[in-house]
Formats: sequence, structure tokens, C-alpha cells
Amino acid sequence: MEMSAKEEIVEFYEEWRTLSREEATAIQEDEWTRVHQCQSRKSALQKLIIQRTPVMEQELCNEDADAAQREIQTVIADLISMERNNGELIAERRRCMSAEKEGLETSSRKISRIKKAYASKPQTAWFSYS
Repeated sequence: MEMSAKEEIVEFYEEWRTLSREEATAIQEDEWTRVHQCQSRKSALQKLIIQRTPVMEQELCNEDADAAQREIQTVIADLISMERNNGELIAERRRCMSAEKEGLETSSRKISRIKKAYASKPQTAWFSYS
């Protein structure tokens, strides 16, 4: 038996939820390639959802469509919250990495100054041969 468009859309949103959880873990572990993969997969899901929504609306009568929309809106609100949390995680990681970079740059400048201060300076020597 073939799935209805509503069932497909609900399944797409559940996959989105799973990807958002995976993305949060990847952000916390600084696995940026994995973050990108999750975001790419969610982008593909978004296209499928947009494509299947008019089909779902055609399949359902008005009352069923309203109930389906309320159900889906609840799921969407949860996903929006997850996306917001992931955005906050990324912002926090960015702040931490920026502070770390600043610390490394400061250390590098200090090391350069120390090297210059203690570097042996070439001594000029006069040799006399008689």
C-alpha cells in the first residue's frame, strides 16, 4: 500500500528531527563536515516537503486538511525550536573558537618578540694578521 502525502510529509519531518539531533551532536563535537551533511540533507527534505504539500491538501477534505495542518504545525514548532538551539550552539562554538584564535595570535606575537630579544646578534670581529 502506498503512503499518503500526509504520511510522507510526517516521515520527512521525523527525518528532519533526527538530522537536527545529529547536527547538534556534530556541532558540539566540532564535526563541521557532518554539520554540513545534515544541513544539505535537510535542504533536500525541504524541497520534498514543499513538493508534497499541495498533494496532501488535495488528498484531504477540508476538515481533515485542517487537522493535518494543526498536527504538522506542532511538529514544525518543535523543529523550529531545535533549529534555534542549533544556531545558538554554532554561535557559542564560534565565540569559543574566536577567543581561542585570539589567544593563539597573542601567544605567537609574544614568541616572536621573545625570539627577537634573545636572538644572537652577529658580532663583528676584527682579525689581525701580521
